[in-house]
Amino acid sequence: MKYYPVNLNIQNRHCLVVGGGGVGTRKVIALLDCGARVTVVSPDPTPRLQELAAMGSIQLEKRSYRSDDINKMFLVIGATDDENLNQQISKDAERVNILCNIADRPEVCNFILPAVVRRGDLAITISTSGKSPALAKKLRKKLEHQFGKEYGVLLKLMGAIRKKLLSQ
Repeated sequence: MKYYPVNLNIQNRHCLVVGGGGVGTRKVIALLDCGARVTVVSPDPTPRLQELAAMGSIQLEKRSYRSDDINKMFLVIGATDDENLNQQISKDAERVNILCNIADRPEVCNFILPAVVRRGDLAITISTSGKSPALAKKLRKKLEHQFGKEYGVLLKLMGAIRKKLLSQ
């Protein structure tokens, strides 16, 4: 399968993460970094998720997933180790036409998440179309060394220069 590459604007969009373990926590942090409004449903969230909820950064529902949790969401990420639950999340999302990613299960997703190198507003993504996450990770680590923090600073300066030139 070939995926259509796209970068989503999720600023202020409602996103759901089902699962509050290590994988779910990483997904939540990535969503927050992009400005999403995140709800997490998990009966046993990590201390970090509980901390984010206490600070008001996320909405945390300490309970099991219900099919109506996806209502009014822009996208949902299933990050549980329960295959039946992940299948249910995928079916629920498909039923209401919302974007759905199930961690490590590309066959039940309508989008997959690439490996990402971020340097400020610079985002370099690597995808193997779900064939080899290990290779994507290896390439990401290589690119992290090749593109340092200075690229984020450079991009900020270039953006300011572009804005000034366009205004003239």
